[in-house]
Amino acid sequence: MVQPIQWPFSELVLGAWLAIGLLFCSYNFFLGLILRQHWLTWIIAPGGVFVAIEYAYFGGFSSLLPSGIDRGLLLGYLGCLIVPPTIIATAAFTRNFLNLRQNNPRVDRVLGGIGLATLIPLIGLPFMPLQWISTGMFTVICAGAVAATYAHWRIWQSGGLQMRLLGGSWVLMGPALIAWFARNLGMVEGGPVTTAIYLTGFSGNLIILGIAAIARFRELNEQALASLKTAHQKNIAARKRERQLRDEIQQRNRSFDAQKARADAEFESKRAFMSLISHDLRGPLANASQALGRMLDGSDNTDKEGRERLLGSVHETVQRQVSLVDRLLDLDTLAHSSGNSRAFHVNFAQIAQERLEAWESHALNKGLELINETDREVPLFGDALLISTLLDNLLANAIRHTKAGRQIIVRQPQGLINGFEVCNACPDLTETQSARIQRAVSEEGTNEHTTPAMTRVSDEPDTGSGRGIGLRLARALITAQGGELEYQYRQPWVTLRIILPEAKPWILLVDDQAAQLTEMRERIHTLETDCEITEALGVDEAIERMSQRVPDLVISDIRMPGKDGFDLLSKIRHHRPWEEICVALISATASEEESDQLANQAMRAGADAYFNKPIAQDDLRSLITALKPAANPG
Repeated sequence: MVQPIQWPFSELVLGAWLAIGLLFCSYNFFLGLILRQHWLTWIIAPGGVFVAIEYAYFGGFSSLLPSGIDRGLLLGYLGCLIVPPTIIATAAFTRNFLNLRQNNPRVDRVLGGIGLATLIPLIGLPFMPLQWISTGMFTVICAGAVAATYAHWRIWQSGGLQMRLLGGSWVLMGPALIAWFARNLGMVEGGPVTTAIYLTGFSGNLIILGIAAIARFRELNEQALASLKTAHQKNIAARKRERQLRDEIQQRNRSFDAQKARADAEFESKRAFMSLISHDLRGPLANASQALGRMLDGSDNTDKEGRERLLGSVHETVQRQVSLVDRLLDLDTLAHSSGNSRAFHVNFAQIAQERLEAWESHALNKGLELINETDREVPLFGDALLISTLLDNLLANAIRHTKAGRQIIVRQPQGLINGFEVCNACPDLTETQSARIQRAVSEEGTNEHTTPAMTRVSDEPDTGSGRGIGLRLARALITAQGGELEYQYRQPWVTLRIILPEAKPWILLVDDQAAQLTEMRERIHTLETDCEITEALGVDEAIERMSQRVPDLVISDIRMPGKDGFDLLSKIRHHRPWEEICVALISATASEEESDQLANQAMRAGADAYFNKPIAQDDLRSLITALKPAANPG
């Protein structure tokens, strides 16, 4: 039977002891609420009972009990009832604090089993003597102490500050629990020795739990700081990406506006062409048809030489109209392909030579000399079809309006960055004729009935249109692409200058890491080059981007998960529309030997360049500069 005694030490120590118990329970209760660890809030229930029993055992609550109730017997029953929840709560604290269910399931099962085992003696509490129940309960506690010692030893072996603290705490907590339960169950007297044992054990264990809680707070704090740092970095990256997307949207809007302006200009040019076609096609053909009709019905009484001259003029008229139709078809072809056209370095000297040879026989028939003054060392940057069509139109116009014995020159003047000129000698050109050419070039005051263009300068009969539609075609072609057509007359030369549209390369960056793409984009922007940049996270995304628009330069990392840079290079080199794309491969290497191997492999695979990662700024500048035209040497 439990025999209550007086507190063996100072009353101040008892008050401090009970206050510590209440503070511990309250602290863990509110901590569980704050951290949303609901298991921690349950500590207040067994803790409160513990404090109440401790106070009652040492003489408290005596005045509150009804008469006739044996305080010793009541404490005995309360001692049996408090054992299971106290053991369960103590084991649950360790299990949940260390997350043993995931970290050490075997120890978690042992601690859980100890708590459940203490419930077994309670079954006989209603019908068995209290002393038997107390003895059985104490036996279970001793057996549980052995199992708990094994569990805490395994916890200590797991390593880590928190595991070592709670594992080693059993050295103090085990004897304290045995002494406290032995006193409450009447197994030993509650004297100073017993009280000192559990006071020392519980107090030391509370200190250890406090240190473990501080360690947990430090860990949670570090995790929170790491999360905040990661969130801050992601926020910075998101803002940077937002700025990039905003810049890209603005660039695309400007590009769409420019495309709309070109489309509007093209529409107006086509509308003007339609107003000219009826005259430029039907008029000359009608004249030629009437001349042939007079010859066939015999109403033409001219001699044989006159007839031959007339037939030659009719033949020339038909040839002009065929050439005109060809150039109109060229305009339509270019209009449909302009959205997907790409600018490359074009060997203009070769194009000029080919077109001059194509027009040579026609020029010889008129007694004209064609001269090529292009520089093979200075390419143009543009679309080869556009350049060839423009040159064809200007040559046709020049041959048509130049007198016999004169020269026509195709050249690349010094100081003209990206363009060419076609000059024809017209020493007797009047101011009126010059003004007509100017209007044809600038499309000022175009009117089907009142605005003729360049007048044919020839002594031969005019069976042609005489309206200079070649200049209008050339102007429509170049302005629709964003370039310019200029006219200049300095005795005796009429000069028509083509200034090709400004080159704005499109660069595709390919890497599996977004941070690397962002860094490369920023480095390109620091070069102050006017170019468009698009990013792709991997080979598949890069191929999708290229299928929508063909880039001028691809800078790709080699080492990427799945498909690598060599797979992308192979796809580019084996797809005909992409064959001429400039491809530079980059990779981070651990040694010079590895770098040389990758460089050789890249060159064999068809790469235009290979660089170690990160690519040097000078190499990056050289790559981009090569995409743009340079001024002719002065």
